[in-house]
Amino acid sequence: MIVAVFRAMLLAILRDRGAFAMAFVLPPLIYVIFAAIFSVATGGDLRVKIAIVDNVKTESSARLVAALSDSRELRVVTSPATTEAGLETMVRRSEIDAGLIIRADPADLERRQTPIRVIGDAGRAIAVPIVTGHLLKLFGEYLPDVSYQQAVADLEQQLGGLTADQQRKRDAVIADLKREAKEPGPKAGSLRDMLVDSVMIKPANAANAAVVYYAGAVTFMFLLFAAAQSAMSLIDERESGVVDRIVASTGGVGVVITGKFLFLLLQGIVQSALIFAIASFAYGVNTLEHLPGWILTTVAAAACAASLGLLIAAACQSRQQAATLSNFMVLVLSAIGGSMVPRFLMPPWLQDISWITPNAWTIEAYHRLLWQNTPLTEILVPVLVLCGASLIGLVMATVSLRQRLSGASS
Repeated sequence: MIVAVFRAMLLAILRDRGAFAMAFVLPPLIYVIFAAIFSVATGGDLRVKIAIVDNVKTESSARLVAALSDSRELRVVTSPATTEAGLETMVRRSEIDAGLIIRADPADLERRQTPIRVIGDAGRAIAVPIVTGHLLKLFGEYLPDVSYQQAVADLEQQLGGLTADQQRKRDAVIADLKREAKEPGPKAGSLRDMLVDSVMIKPANAANAAVVYYAGAVTFMFLLFAAAQSAMSLIDERESGVVDRIVASTGGVGVVITGKFLFLLLQGIVQSALIFAIASFAYGVNTLEHLPGWILTTVAAAACAASLGLLIAAACQSRQQAATLSNFMVLVLSAIGGSMVPRFLMPPWLQDISWITPNAWTIEAYHRLLWQNTPLTEILVPVLVLCGASLIGLVMATVSLRQRLSGASS
């Protein structure tokens, strides 16, 4: 009897593709996604995207730029910026994770400022120490003569001037290190902290960066959950014959889909408003200052979630099947799209893939609006993408429901 019970459960899960996927496909898939993210975030292939502005164009700065460009640990992009302000703009707009400006010759000991400045955004604060760490490493590997020269200068300043013989020995060591920099292997130089400083951009009166980010990230994830759950009433009404009567008496499938879409849209707006009300009053997120943009983004996000929920309900045969598919979809989209882990911590290939998810576009719109304080025009592209996805989802839901009803009647 035990074997019979076991066999019955085995056959049940093998025949139920949704249950099989939830048990044996979703867990390893989610693991692969998180393994890819966290192996990078803990020192794997986290390649921070940077832009470089070299304002001095000396032999030493050219060697540094070449070393940075050849580094496999950084992604150096071509920058239209030529000033520190231009790099700040690129960082604010999330075009790069950090900017690096060479303001003075690193080999010039008479300079009056730190030669290199790293510019980052508090919303991606980890990028600055990562870039600084790689910069220190590259100085020791490719510019050991500059590192040594700086160390000797510091020592000379503390202990007094060098004798003529000591100066000759210093110059000989610097020349040897400069030649050694062109050869593989470890170098003898060391870097002084005074070569690099950093600036962290943070909007005035802004909340904590993580609070702003996850307000949008969590909002859309639960918009998907709530829309999928509420849309399952379509399956119950279809099975009970209510949908057939509505279609026969009021003019078609479009009436059913539109009515449910409007309810899910309103539900999503209220749900988002509750989350952002807490974010505003408890954590200082500047929602009220950007109310028009927030309304536009929220309506587009809620519409997209509603259409996806309806599409699942219209395409699935049973409530159980819809529940399985919706859970699968929400978890995968949220993991890839940045609702669980910020996208900039993902490997480059996963960042590119994430743009197929509505989560990424919703988070991007909220982030631009509430963290970067961009004007309304800057969120139009994400909003249009969400609206386009909503329209496609509604059309597909209408077609799916019509086909299912016609198939049931024939």
